[in-house]
Amino acid sequence: MPEEERDVSHWTDDAIRKVVYDRFSLRPCTFQLKVARETYAGKNVIACAPTGAGKTLSFWIPMLMAKADKLKHQKVILVSPLNLLAKQGADYLKKKGFRAYVLTAETFSRKLLRIIEKGKFDVIVTNPEMLVGRKAVRELFQKPCVSSTLLQFILDEGHTVDQWADFRQQYKHIGEIRYTIPGDIPLYLASATLPPDILHKVKEVLNLNDDNTTSILYSNDRPDLNYVVRPLAAPANSYEDLNFLFPDGFDENSPPPPVFLIFFDNTAETVAPGEYLKSRLPTKELKKRVKWFNSAMTRQFREETLEELRNGELFGLCCTDAFGMGMDVPNIGLVVQYKATVSLPGLLQCFGRAARAPGACADVILLVEKKDTAEGRPKDPSTQPASMPTTAPTQLSTNSTSTTSNAKASSSQVATRKPFSKPKIITIGDALDHFINIPKEFSCRRKLLNIASGNSDRLTGDNPSVCNPELSGGCERCRAKPVGACCDLCNPDYFKKYFIKYVKPKVVRRSALKALPPDVKLSKGYRTLQDNLYTWREMNAPKKLTPYIIAFFGTQYLLPEDTIDCIIHCAYHRKILSVEQLVKETQWRKDWA
Repeated sequence: MPEEERDVSHWTDDAIRKVVYDRFSLRPCTFQLKVARETYAGKNVIACAPTGAGKTLSFWIPMLMAKADKLKHQKVILVSPLNLLAKQGADYLKKKGFRAYVLTAETFSRKLLRIIEKGKFDVIVTNPEMLVGRKAVRELFQKPCVSSTLLQFILDEGHTVDQWADFRQQYKHIGEIRYTIPGDIPLYLASATLPPDILHKVKEVLNLNDDNTTSILYSNDRPDLNYVVRPLAAPANSYEDLNFLFPDGFDENSPPPPVFLIFFDNTAETVAPGEYLKSRLPTKELKKRVKWFNSAMTRQFREETLEELRNGELFGLCCTDAFGMGMDVPNIGLVVQYKATVSLPGLLQCFGRAARAPGACADVILLVEKKDTAEGRPKDPSTQPASMPTTAPTQLSTNSTSTTSNAKASSSQVATRKPFSKPKIITIGDALDHFINIPKEFSCRRKLLNIASGNSDRLTGDNPSVCNPELSGGCERCRAKPVGACCDLCNPDYFKKYFIKYVKPKVVRRSALKALPPDVKLSKGYRTLQDNLYTWREMNAPKKLTPYIIAFFGTQYLLPEDTIDCIIHCAYHRKILSVEQLVKETQWRKDWA
C-alpha cells in the first residue's frame, strides 16, 4: 500500500457516477462505488459479490477518477484466468475509447512490448503465466517508466489463486508482483466465490492482512437460481440423462429448451455428449444449434460461438470452464454440471452463468454418479458422511483445521485435470459432499450453500432506491432477485421434469466367431477389404464429422481400427448381410453404418 493514502474526499457518489456515466453510459451501484473509492484511495481491496453484481465495471472506475484528477498513475493491469474472458474485456474497453491490449502467449510480440514501454495504453489484460512466468514481461513492468504509471493490479476471479494453483503453477507466485514491481501498487481482487477458507488462503498467497486490506464482502446467494441434485439413472457414457432437453419426437415445431450450458470435466468429454444430443435432433438445421465449446477450439470459433449463443441462434453448449467464469450471456436459462468433478466454489461459478438478465430465474442441475451418493456407497459406517451441525460446521468454518484439509482435497480435484483425466472421487464430508448428500439437520440445499459460503456474516445487498431513485423500484441490479422454486428438497414436484425413466436395454449379443486362420490375414482379399474400409473412412469422415473432431481425434473417430477388424472378421464368416447385422455385430452407430 502507498505510504500515504490518496485523498478522495472530493469524490462524492454523484461525482463518481457522473464520470462513469459520461464514459460508459452506466450508473454504478453502491457496491461499485464502495470498491472504487477504496481502491482509488490506494488500498488493497478484496471484494466478493454474487455473479451478475457488476464486479467488472468496478475495475475501471478508479481509472476514470485518476484521469479526471490528471494523475500520473492512470494505467491498470488486469490479470484474468481465461484468455477469452480477457479478450471480451479488452474489446469492450476499446469500444468505449480506451487503449486496451490483451497480452497472452498468442498476442505476445516485440511491438506490443514497445507500446507498453512507451505508455501508449490504458489497460493491459494478461494472465499469470505472462505476468509472472515470462521474463521479458516481468522485466518490462519493473521498469520505472512503466511501473510509475500504474494505478492498480486487478485479479479477476480471485478464487483461482487458490483453486487453480496446483495445475497453473504461476498462481502460487502471483503475490510476488507486489514486491518485484516497484511502487507499492495496490491490488484489487474480485470473485463471486470466496468462502472463508478460500479467502484465508488467498490472503496468505498474496501476503494480504487486515492492516493493509479492505474487505468488501457481500452474500453470494442467488435466490433466482433453483437447485437440484439427482443421480444419473442411465450409464454416464450414454448421456441419456440429458434426454429431457430434447424429448422423443422433438422437431422444428416443438417448444425449444431453455438456452443451456452443460459443463463437463475436460475437453474430450464435451464431444461425445454433443454428438449424442445432435443425434436426437431430426434435421441438419436443428443439429447445428448444439455445439461444444472448450479450450482446444480456435479463438475465432469460440468468439463466433459465444456471439451465436448471445443472439439465441443456439439451443446450448456442451462446454468446459473455458466458457465459464465471467462470461456475461444474459439469456442462459439452464445450467447442468455433469458429474461431481468440481469443488463447491467451482460448481457455484458454473451455476452463476444462469439468469443474468434482470428479473430472470433459472434452474441449475448437478447430475451425480451413484458412487457419489450416500445410497451408492459401501455400507461401512466409517465411509458414511458425518452429520453437520447448523452452526459453524467444522467442514465449512473459517478457522477450523479440517477446513484446510477439506479445501485442499476439493482443489486437488480441480487441479489434477488433464485432457483425459481419471474419474474424480469426492471427499466424504467436504462441502460438495454435503451439498449432494444433505445432512439430516437440513431440509434445504440453499441454506447449506449459505453456510458454506459464509453468507451469514456478509452484506446482503444495497438499497436499490439509493442506487437509482429515478427508476420505479430502484436499481435493477440491486433490487431483490425474484424467488423461484428454491431447490428439489423444498419443491420436489417442480423438478420432476428433469428426471428420466431409464429402461436397461436388452443385451444384443454378438455372434461367437472363431479366430481367422493365419493365411486369411495374409490373403489379397483381406488386404483389399481393409484398404477399401480405410478409403471409405477417409472419404466419408468429412461428410459425417466436423473439422474439429477430425483435427482432434482423427478420422478413426468415425470408424475405429477395432471396428474395421470386426467387419473383416464377420465378413469372412458371412455374418453381415444387412445394415442391422452390421450394427449388431460391431456395436457401431446406426446413423453411421
